[in-house]
Amino acid sequence: MKFDLIFLDKLQAILAAFDSASLESGPRSVLHNKAIGGKRRSAHISGQAADLIFDTPAALRLGAQLAINLGCTGVEVDLGNYHLHIDTKERNVAWHVVRNKNDAETSLLDWLASSSSI
Repeated sequence: MKFDLIFLDKLQAILAAFDSASLESGPRSVLHNKAIGGKRRSAHISGQAADLIFDTPAALRLGAQLAINLGCTGVEVDLGNYHLHIDTKERNVAWHVVRNKNDAETSLLDWLASSSSI
């Protein structure tokens, strides 16, 4: 199992900022990733991804904003369970998305800019 120290610094900063955040998943072995149905090229395998759970919508929103500010290239918010996926996988364009309770996708940046609540 690999650990990316730059990513771990970003993860630690997010966890330190929120008492309400808990780590659901972090770096994974190839075998474990396959067993849980993870993507073949998952950033979890290279130690560059984590999944967090927040206890409030406000904390989830702030956690997503902090992840972007810290330079996470992949940020996915799931409004159904206050889940936040973050990663620092190399990509040509940052991947920032919000999934609502019906699994419909919205731009994370648009969601953060809106004044509407979750």
